[in-house]
Amino acid sequence: MTQQVIETKNSYAAFDHYIKEKQIQKIFLVCGKSSDRLPIGEYLSSLEGKQEIEIFRFRDFQPNPEYESVEKGVCAFLLSKAECIMAIGGGSAMDVAKCIKAFATLNQETDFLKQSIMENDIPFIAVPTTAGTGSEATHFAVIYRNGEKLSIAHKSLVPELVVMDAENLKTLPLYQRQATMLDALCHAIEACWSVNAIAESDAYAKTAIKQIMQCQDAYLQNEDDGNERMLKAAYYAGKAINITKTTAAHAMSYKLTSMYGIAHGHAAAVCLSKVWEHLLGSSNEEKIAERLQIIAEAMGCNDSYRALQFFRGIIDENKLHLQKNADEKTIELLADSVNVERLNNHPVTLSKEELRQLYRDILS
Repeated sequence: MTQQVIETKNSYAAFDHYIKEKQIQKIFLVCGKSSDRLPIGEYLSSLEGKQEIEIFRFRDFQPNPEYESVEKGVCAFLLSKAECIMAIGGGSAMDVAKCIKAFATLNQETDFLKQSIMENDIPFIAVPTTAGTGSEATHFAVIYRNGEKLSIAHKSLVPELVVMDAENLKTLPLYQRQATMLDALCHAIEACWSVNAIAESDAYAKTAIKQIMQCQDAYLQNEDDGNERMLKAAYYAGKAINITKTTAAHAMSYKLTSMYGIAHGHAAAVCLSKVWEHLLGSSNEEKIAERLQIIAEAMGCNDSYRALQFFRGIIDENKLHLQKNADEKTIELLADSVNVERLNNHPVTLSKEELRQLYRDILS
């Protein structure tokens, strides 16, 4: 499947054409309440009146969505008899929508997680309202059950259509801007040093890094050009990790998010800072040194050490440190939480003690 991307600004004529071409009359919309006040939300409200399109809104989920919310969503989608699934929002809305698509054609009497996902032709439309997760470009989703993070992945979960309208970013609070920008940057950096990196993922990642470096100030100041460029940068970073998957920094970030109530991108950034430093200690290995140099050049730095300092400068400027007095019991809990599968994508093997020490450094 070739993904279609519509880049627009407060005009949804191309989306109108898509709906008519697909003969869609019922849309199952996964979204938060705030989406109603965004340009895309206002457009969909008008669509219901103008074209007699029925829209079924599903909002019964939270950040870091639970499996039970997805179960409710699948039931609501099947009852709606909608012809397509649409997600408006950041990572959580996208994750829920992807899982609804994945589970809708499975046996409804059996635990979805015990079944193999099968490809289906349910059209899936994504409208990102944050510039960070890149979920609109990836084939995986994250949900939780009984506090355990679960990764759902299938090639058919990449949205068929992405509608990119930077006007939907105008109401983002500053902290969310900072965190999502850093999430996108972490995606691109991790894609570069992932063991799965290839020429195609490198091209996406370098484009994302360069764009973030150039537009970060304008984006944080909520300027139109900054919003447009950051939205594209996050998309390219998503395209990169769709190929490579994330590495140790992301694997280490999830428990920090839930434990300290911080945004995902914030947690990923403080982890990446220390993971990067650890990699520099391994950069005598030619392959790792080469990968780190690619990142440095994309950031406009002469070498990897300056690039890391530049990255830490971004954390400093945005006041996104995480200084906590963590005891050894907490450190052990954090180390035990790390998804070993994601560590397999990392360019060096990390022992349990190295994970513990990284967490001590992150929280000091």
